[in-house]
Amino acid sequence: MHRAQARQLTEVPAFPIHDPDVRHWLAKGTAASEPLLAHAGEAAHPGPVGTRVAALEDAVLGGFMPCWPEDLGPSRVIHHLPDAGFFLALLERAYAPVLAKRPELRSLLYDGSRIEIAFTNDVLQAQLRGDWQPYSMIRHHALMLFHGLLWLDEPARAGWAALYQAVAEYTVDRPGGAPPPGRLAEVEAAAFADFERLAARTRDPVQAAALLTDERELAAVVEYQLLASAAVYVLWRDHQSQPEQRRLSWQHRELAHGYGRPNYLTWRWAALLTPALLPPPLPNATEGPR
Repeated sequence: MHRAQARQLTEVPAFPIHDPDVRHWLAKGTAASEPLLAHAGEAAHPGPVGTRVAALEDAVLGGFMPCWPEDLGPSRVIHHLPDAGFFLALLERAYAPVLAKRPELRSLLYDGSRIEIAFTNDVLQAQLRGDWQPYSMIRHHALMLFHGLLWLDEPARAGWAALYQAVAEYTVDRPGGAPPPGRLAEVEAAAFADFERLAARTRDPVQAAALLTDERELAAVVEYQLLASAAVYVLWRDHQSQPEQRRLSWQHRELAHGYGRPNYLTWRWAALLTPALLPPPLPNATEGPR
């Protein structure tokens, strides 16, 4: 067993979410979102975004989601838990096969950068609309997480890009590879059903620690986390393949003409099923916001 997992048998590491950090992330996400929303076409639904602390006992998904946006009409609010320790330990559990080979990437989970991604991407998500039917937390949400990654300062940005790439490589190389696009909705449904089913166990410190080492109970959740992370790398790779002067227009195109579509990212996800995704991309290699 991974040494970090052994510690989690008795205790979930605490990671308090502090108000000054929340204010900083909210301001950062707001400033970064504004110019993008001006070019997001019909998908744009700009408005003020605030935050609100939510008690773990009241969170429908328990500790599985550290923050989530809510549309209140003229304004939006990002609800957040007081502590993100369970969520980060869950990611460590999901990424364990990758971190075993790349232990230097583990520190990214606990330096605050992943919670920054969670907040800044929610600021953007709260101000967008689309014809999703339904919204895919793997395909559509990947574009939100991509922007949270892009807005990180270095060296955290490079670190998370490397971690997402390593997760994508693991997903492709493992027995059975990655599922086809048509199965992603099934993966999401299974994971979110388990989020609700297991939420109560995340509220009790002893049960939460035991849950993190329960491979069978977390199987659907771990699969979802791996695939959601791999999807971020699909977009990161596409963005990085653009000439630098075209990267901003790539973002505009993805938000205005891709994000709101029900089939967003399905073509590019299919590329994940072959090792062709993994070498450095060719110059100008892009297929548009599908």
